[in-house]
Amino acid sequence: MRNYELINEIYAELIAGNGKGQFQNPYLNTCITLTKLIEKERPELKEVLLETQSEKWEKNESTK
Repeated sequence: MRNYELINEIYAELIAGNGKGQFQNPYLNTCITLTKLIEKERPELKEVLLETQSEKWEKNESTK
């Protein structure tokens, strides 16, 4: 999916999404839906996030 198409999907979910999901909070459900969509279409972004989190974890452990 191209960037433009991904942005259109995100916009459509924000505008027309019903917010239904496993939680009662519709905003949280929409965020989860968008996160899953982005992770599916751009798996490299998830890898960057995981690497960043592991660096922060290592930094916090070394300061203790």
